[in-house]
Amino acid sequence: VTVTADYVVDQTLTQTMPESVSIANEEEEIEITIDRETAITYNGESTFSGTISPPVIVQNPPEIKEKKLKDKVVVAIKVETSSKESVYFSKPAVITFALNNLLPDVKDFDPENLMVYFYNNSKNNYEFVSRLTISPDGKSASFLTYHLSTFVVFNTENIADEELLSKHVTFIDIQKHWAMSYI
Repeated sequence: VTVTADYVVDQTLTQTMPESVSIANEEEEIEITIDRETAITYNGESTFSGTISPPVIVQNPPEIKEKKLKDKVVVAIKVETSSKESVYFSKPAVITFALNNLLPDVKDFDPENLMVYFYNNSKNNYEFVSRLTISPDGKSASFLTYHLSTFVVFNTENIADEELLSKHVTFIDIQKHWAMSYI
C-alpha cells in the first residue's frame, strides 16, 4: 500500500495500517476517513484494487432542475475512484469538511434541516444518506457513507417532501421496513 496525492488501496485495509486512513483535499478542507479492516469492493463482490481520489467540491450537482431545489443546495461533494467505478465499504467511511467557506454562518441553519443525499443514476433520483453532523465547535461537518458518489447537502427547511423532494428522493433505509407505507 502506498500513499501519494491519491491513496492507493490494495484489497482490505489491515491491522498493519494506522487506526484509519484519511484521504484529504487540503485546499478545499475535505477528507474521507476509512477505518482499518474495511473491505472495499466493487458492487459488494470483487475486491477493489485502485486509487481513491481526494474529495472535491462540485459546483453543479447532477439532475437538479427546479430552481426552488437548486436554491436549497448547501454544498455538493464528489468522492470517486480514479477509474470512476462504483466501490462500496463494509464499514462506514466518514466524510468531513470545513464549514468556514461553505457555511460561514452555520448558526443561521438548523442542523436538523441539513440532510445529505446522493444521486442514483440508475433510478434517476436522489436517495437519502443521513443527516449532516455539525462539530460542537461549529467549524466542521461530517456524515457517514458506505459508498463513493456525489453527495449533496440540502437545507430542507420549508421544503414539503410531497412537493419537491419526493419527486427526486427514495429513502432506501425503509424499503423493507414494516412501516414503509406509513412514511
